[in-house]
Amino acid sequence: GVKIVGATSEASKVHFKILNRKDGLPVKSVYIDEATEEEVEPEDQVKGFEIDKDSYIHVEPDELKKLKLTSDHTLEVEEFVDLGDVDTRYLEKPYYLIPADGAAAQAFEVIRKAMDEKKVAARSCVVLYQRGREVLIQPFGKGMLLTELRSHGEMISEQSVFADIK
Repeated sequence: GVKIVGATSEASKVHFKILNRKDGLPVKSVYIDEATEEEVEPEDQVKGFEIDKDSYIHVEPDELKKLKLTSDHTLEVEEFVDLGDVDTRYLEKPYYLIPADGAAAQAFEVIRKAMDEKKVAARSCVVLYQRGREVLIQPFGKGMLLTELRSHGEMISEQSVFADIK
């Protein structure tokens, strides 16, 4: 087994609060109905998914809970890819991958060493924070680096950005 450990920290990020300029105290967010311009109380709020212009499907909290994935604690390798073929635009968030315990250490090291010698990474899917995510796993020092990948739909094509460059 393996253990996933965060490789980044939010500690150095600057976080701002919105304050009332007059008294310097924090203000709270209020949701306003677009049609009536009246405040909507939290118990009257529901998440919605837009299916057409101004047409929404309501999604209740219990419905969202039913959709949550549960982790089976496995990393199933879908394919191995040459490290040189990895498109770095898709790399999003890194994690360290380490053996979960002493029993897993030997198998972990055999796999890590073989991947390092062959200069390959493994493409896999894993459940992180109750969402299925595609990841890339590669040797890194004494352990491995597991990196969340952006989906193809998140990427903007370079052709559309570079179209006007002559």
